[in-house]
Amino acid sequence: MNDQLAILIDPHGTITAPHFPGEADPDHPGGKYWHIRSLIDTAEPGAVDLPGPIELTIWIDGRAFDRRRSVNMTATFLAWDVFNSMDLMICGPLLITGGTKEHPTPLSQDEVYEVASDLLGIDPAEIQAEADLFTVEHLFVFK
Repeated sequence: MNDQLAILIDPHGTITAPHFPGEADPDHPGGKYWHIRSLIDTAEPGAVDLPGPIELTIWIDGRAFDRRRSVNMTATFLAWDVFNSMDLMICGPLLITGGTKEHPTPLSQDEVYEVASDLLGIDPAEIQAEADLFTVEHLFVFK
């Protein structure tokens, strides 16, 4: 099993850990961030580096409003908690990777568990070691 992963909060709020191929081949026709673009379904990903013991970056659809995407309440609550900004809204999917905007990297399975526990407030004991690692279909109470 590929243990290079990202965390994806899809437009409906379901959280999964899809496979993440890592730094893209510069000759790939999709460009530098083709793997991120394919996971969040946008040609214009926006990114914000997150502070913390693990280097993390969140990626959002930079054209979400133009595309009239619905508000992603799970991702929005996460953004409120992280940035302390109640006027921020995330539309469409949100992707969490390791690394920085300039150099995104995959997360290991252990890092996914740690981020799920610390950032998303998911009890690691509830995370099952399955193909998608975990799927949670309810809203969280963030710290």
